[in-house]
Amino acid sequence: MSDIFSREQFIELAKISEKAQRYNEMISYMLTAAKFNQKFSEEERNLFSLAFKKSTQPRRNACTQISSIQEKQDQEVEPFQNCIQSFKQKIGRELLQQCDDILEAVDNCLNKKNITTESKVYFLKIKGDCYRILAEQDFGNTHTADDAFEAYALGFDIALQNLCPLNSNRLSLTNNFCVLYYEILHDPTNACLIGQKQITLALNHIEAKDCERCRDFTTSKALCLLVDNVKYWTYLQSENYAHEEF
Repeated sequence: MSDIFSREQFIELAKISEKAQRYNEMISYMLTAAKFNQKFSEEERNLFSLAFKKSTQPRRNACTQISSIQEKQDQEVEPFQNCIQSFKQKIGRELLQQCDDILEAVDNCLNKKNITTESKVYFLKIKGDCYRILAEQDFGNTHTADDAFEAYALGFDIALQNLCPLNSNRLSLTNNFCVLYYEILHDPTNACLIGQKQITLALNHIEAKDCERCRDFTTSKALCLLVDNVKYWTYLQSENYAHEEF
């Protein structure tokens, strides 16, 4: 199909798919656009993020819901349990294939010449997100959490050295890195410490004149999400300690 349409036409098809709420087609068009030897603009990166989230979320939710149902079912009814497990595995295979396709496109973008620092941080975040999604599910691959950590950590180091503390890509990667610590690695202490440190750095730069360009809705949204998560995790930590002391 990439021989039929131009890169710009695939981007336009992705936008049409978004309006039609056809997110599987949307991500497919964005993945095809990523194969062209041209970097994504900020708008196109945002489009890619939306397609990624909207196309993977239903299968993530489905696997979570089926796992919850399995826990409540009578384990002695083996044929029925096997049927439910087979259904979950089918959805899992679809999610795995989807993440593999996205990871291939992300690696292609990361390997392009003259990639900007901001784009590199962005695509390393997406790479970490893909592996974190796979780590949520039991697909038999014990390395996905490590792969997610490696991608996030690399992007985080690059962001700390090169991007403003209010940069939306830096904040988004920080938030998802903290989510990995909290939900996958079960390390709430580091999740809160890393998140709080970046929040403090961001707040200290809000009034800086050289960060005027960073004061936009996307940045505010990313910062608010990180603040909300750290507050919630800190609250849960204090509640756990209170129960243990009691």
